[in-house]
Amino acid sequence: MPAFFLPHCPPESQEARYAHIAESCHREVPLIGRRIYSISFEHNGIVWTATVGEHLRGRKSVKVGDKGTVEWNIGDPALILAIFPRVPFCVVTYSNGKSHFGPIFYVTPRGVELFSA
Repeated sequence: MPAFFLPHCPPESQEARYAHIAESCHREVPLIGRRIYSISFEHNGIVWTATVGEHLRGRKSVKVGDKGTVEWNIGDPALILAIFPRVPFCVVTYSNGKSHFGPIFYVTPRGVELFSA
């Protein structure tokens, strides 16, 4: 996993910006070793992966006749800016309003990866 970062934010501004985002989500700023890099969660039968600095991506298994199942990859324009712990986890995105998810949404993760300490 990479070291903590905020997408499109200069290193000297990251801590202040991260604290501001946490406050806007009514969350506390996690310690460096507890900051979330990526989570997976299920929504409407799709397993989504939200990774800081990447666009939201999903995967769905679809039964195709008698041939078994195929995996569909699904994209979403939401760029993941930050993920805050405490169930439900808070995911902060940027997407110009074109995402199926809002600029802030809440999910219960199936898997969690932390930034490197």
